[in-house]
Amino acid sequence: MNMSKKKPDQEAKSVEETPASRAYCSDIPANASEKIVSFYTEDENAREQGGTIHYERREYLLDGELVGYRQFDHEGRLIIETPMKDMRKHGTEYTWYWYAPDCLSLSEPYENGKVHGTARQWTIGGELMGSYTLEHGTGYDVWRIQDEEDGLIYVSEIHALQDGKLHGFQYWLNRDQKTIVGERHWNEGFLHGIERHWTDDGQMADGYPKFYIDDREVPKNLYMEEQRRDESLPRYDKKDDINARHFPESLLARPVALEYSKKLNS
Repeated sequence: MNMSKKKPDQEAKSVEETPASRAYCSDIPANASEKIVSFYTEDENAREQGGTIHYERREYLLDGELVGYRQFDHEGRLIIETPMKDMRKHGTEYTWYWYAPDCLSLSEPYENGKVHGTARQWTIGGELMGSYTLEHGTGYDVWRIQDEEDGLIYVSEIHALQDGKLHGFQYWLNRDQKTIVGERHWNEGFLHGIERHWTDDGQMADGYPKFYIDDREVPKNLYMEEQRRDESLPRYDKKDDINARHFPESLLARPVALEYSKKLNS
C-alpha cells in the first residue's frame, strides 16, 4: 500500500492507535502474589524543592520467582512498573509522570535485562512525543521533553549504547538542537574520553574539559599521549570546546503521528 495516498480519516485513526491512555498492558502476571518490601520516604519538602524521594516498592512473586516490582508515590499511585525474569528486566517497563501520576510518560521494552524493541514517550497530554529503537541494548536512547511555556517538543538527551552499556558519546542538548549543555564519551560502560559542560551563555564551565581513561580522570598531557595509542579515545580538538554540534535529522525528527495530530488541531 502506498502510505502517501491514505485518506485523512485513515491517517487520523493511525494517530489514535498509540495514545498513552491505551498503551499500558502489564507484563506482570495477574496471579502473582504481592509483597511490600519498602515504604515511601522523602526528604523534607522534597516534592517542592527537588529533594530525595524513595517510592514504596512492592515485589511480585509467582511460584517463588520474582516476576516484577512496582513503585508507588505518597498517595499510593503507581509511578514505575518493571517486569522481571531470572532477576533481570524482561517485558515492558512503564513510567508515569511523578507530578501527574495518571499520565503515562514512557514504555520501554526489555529482553533479558537489555532494552530490545521500540520505546515510546508521551506528552503529559497523552500524545506520542517520540520513540527510539534498540536491538539487544544497542542503539541510541533519545529522550525528549516538552517546554511548559510554549509546548515545544525537542530532544534533550542522546545516549549511545552497545550491549546495554553506554558506549560512544552522550549528549545533553539545548532546545535550538544545534548547541549542547554537555557531553561525555564512554567505552563499554566506562568513562573513556573527554567530558565537557557549558554555562547558559555558552561558555565552557569551570574545570572543563576533563579527560578520562578507563573511568579514571587523568591530566590532559597523559590523555593526549595515550590517545595516540588507543583508537577508542576521541582526539582532542580545541574547536570542540565550542558547544555547537550537528546531529542527524533521523535522531531529532518527531514522530509522524504527532506531526499529523498537530496538523489536525491547527
